[in-house]
Amino acid sequence: AVAEVEERTKHIKTPLNVSVMGCVVNALGEAKSADVAIAYGKGSGLIIKKGETIAKLPTEELLERFLKEVEFEAKKEEENR
Repeated sequence: AVAEVEERTKHIKTPLNVSVMGCVVNALGEAKSADVAIAYGKGSGLIIKKGETIAKLPTEELLERFLKEVEFEAKKEEENR
């Protein structure tokens, strides 16, 4: 997952703090400072933005939603500059 995230976000030049977590149990605490985080669990996972869980999704939907949120945050940050 990390390699795919790196590949699919390399075009984004806006500084963002993104986190790819392998465990939902620790994710809320560890990803608290991330602009956008993804945390994998057993069959599902979480999307976290700025410390708040915004979605719990099946594993197969998780990465696409995460990438959508990263793109959204990058665009928002760029517009605020």
